[in-house]
Amino acid sequence: MSKAEIEKVIKDHLYEDFIGEGNQEELTESLHLYDAGILDSIGTLQLADFIEKKWPITIEAHEMMKANFSTIEAICNFIERKMA
Repeated sequence: MSKAEIEKVIKDHLYEDFIGEGNQEELTESLHLYDAGILDSIGTLQLADFIEKKWPITIEAHEMMKANFSTIEAICNFIERKMA
């Protein structure tokens, strides 16, 4: 799966489960998801669960840090590293 495909899956999931249809906030690769109020600690756990179900990876407790989930770009890079 290409980075662009991973990005689309993550964006679609964020829109569906975290932003909602009524809010048309533009999700860019560099938007800080915590500062924008899209993710919080519970949201990060929910996103990690989604990622583990979508891709053949396991996210370890020490990897549950904001640096891996702060932006769509960071999430995509994290998934790519885990799948390598």
